[in-house]
Amino acid sequence: MERNKVVSCAIGALVVLAGGSLAAHGQVFYSQDFETTAPRPEWSTWQRDEGSAFSWFLGRFSASQSATLTLTAPSGGGGGGGGGGNGDSDRQTRNYLVQFHFYCLDSWDGSSTASGYGPDYFQVIANGQTVFNETFANQHINQSYPFAPEKGRAELGFDPRYFDSVYTLKAAFASDAQMLTITWRGLNLQGLGDESWGIDDVKVSVTAVPTPGAGVLGAVGLGAVSCRRRRR
Repeated sequence: MERNKVVSCAIGALVVLAGGSLAAHGQVFYSQDFETTAPRPEWSTWQRDEGSAFSWFLGRFSASQSATLTLTAPSGGGGGGGGGGNGDSDRQTRNYLVQFHFYCLDSWDGSSTASGYGPDYFQVIANGQTVFNETFANQHINQSYPFAPEKGRAELGFDPRYFDSVYTLKAAFASDAQMLTITWRGLNLQGLGDESWGIDDVKVSVTAVPTPGAGVLGAVGLGAVSCRRRRR
């Protein structure tokens, strides 16, 4: 039986949370769809799963679990294939955009605190600073993330007692660091059999900017419609 893999079609709204606008984000210098069996050294974990509605993705994770991607910043003017810089003389601030599919699985409680459960957060942390921090819900719509899922809320092949959902998310940050660490994690979740998550189709793009210094500029939320590609 063929499985389908969700692919985004780039439609949505940009939210910059800490003043100023981001320059247009240029070339993708890193991407990963988690279809290969062999672990990739840039990832802190290669724990993978698949469901009846998905092909392979990174997960499932829950509770205190996280996944970290470590990359060398691309050299030169912001494009290219991820080669390292040449010491301090090559350091420059670059705008980065991280795009990925977020699989919100099972009984996420969103912003609700009823019966002692929740709020359930999903976070992205770039070089030690939180650049995405929103609550998500599957059993109701009480969540801080302002857009509906592009797939679900529906039973998507995991615990049939609960709904699942799929989002295309983006997180933006600026840095002059030569090494990038990007961490995905859930907070306040129940155990794996109750609330879990995964990520897929990760892309990191970059644009050099002329301003000095480093700092996280903000987070981006994207409510996206989706198209599909067939898994071969």
